[in-house]
Amino acid sequence: MGRTFVGFAGWCVVLSTTVLDAADDTKVVEPFLVRSRSDSAVFSPNSELCLMGDGALINLSRKNLLNDFKSLGAATFHPNSRMLAMITDFKFVLHDIRLKKDLLKVSLLGHGESSTRDIGQRSAFTSDGKWFLTTGYQDEPDHPRALFIFDFEKRKLAKAIGLGKSTQVGIALLPDDERVLIATDKLRLLEFESAETVWERPLPKQTRWFWCDPKGASVFVRYQIKNIDEVQVAPLEKPEPPQVVLTAPTLRRVISSHDGTAIFGIESQGLLLRRVLPDQPVENVEAHEGDIEALALSPDGKYVITGGSDWRLRVWNAKTLEPVCFLRPARATVRRIEVSPDGKYLAAVVGSDTYIWTMASIQSLAKSVLK
Repeated sequence: MGRTFVGFAGWCVVLSTTVLDAADDTKVVEPFLVRSRSDSAVFSPNSELCLMGDGALINLSRKNLLNDFKSLGAATFHPNSRMLAMITDFKFVLHDIRLKKDLLKVSLLGHGESSTRDIGQRSAFTSDGKWFLTTGYQDEPDHPRALFIFDFEKRKLAKAIGLGKSTQVGIALLPDDERVLIATDKLRLLEFESAETVWERPLPKQTRWFWCDPKGASVFVRYQIKNIDEVQVAPLEKPEPPQVVLTAPTLRRVISSHDGTAIFGIESQGLLLRRVLPDQPVENVEAHEGDIEALALSPDGKYVITGGSDWRLRVWNAKTLEPVCFLRPARATVRRIEVSPDGKYLAAVVGSDTYIWTMASIQSLAKSVLK
């Protein structure tokens, strides 16, 4: 297990390599868990389980291996945290974690082919756990895309809604558990039980990602125009024209705050903050001595976490963008960051390995640094 070096990033905008290296030796925070050769970590809704990129399912409280799935494509936890919906070997599989038993298997031809350009989430359970929605290909000539809807209570495929021969796909479930946003070559709001379309809107060319704010009031679209990335927001229920809220060269990732009033983005060495309501100018902080690769927001909205090629994972005050503390897990790029739903754990993909810390240890570090 590699050691985790920490230090205080300081309040200046341009950070000195000498200062950072000198501070690295002051304190050490050991990871809660390290999983070698794992490129992702997905937490269960109750934050008690973690599915690693290599297919290992780990009980975090006991740090023991519950299962080791092979040929795992994509996986989504049921809201009760006792089931896994998985795409494996071109099949949809509903798996009971406690019984270690597959309850349902349905073939999905070609699901997850790398030639498809994804612009959003591919699979999701409704919050009540009744329905599971996933995208794939219909088993027909020319293999058109489809939205597959599974009835969890009846353990069967309820319907497949054709999406045409789209080159891109993404879905975003709304909080009402009745409607879903579908992005293909256009954006469609669909009542998925009745398969009725509420409205359709054009999508900008070169759309890279889209998402809905947690309240289901607005839809955000990230796209590229003339080698410049832009993010626009539009009301979900009103036919108002979209408003561009962020423009920057080569945005790597963008996320919105939980109340939908601010968006955070990473671009090269900068951490960007844009207040959506009320309208305010973009705030920019030089966050890393190298490219920023990863971005996450804590569930309580207090912290923004970034990671980059300078081997560091940095924690920021989400309101002020002031640095709180940083970790250096290993001599490798921090490529991905995830925070558990209860805010207890923080996972980061560092090089080819995944590190998990408790947020309590990071908060203790922040308090000791700020004294």
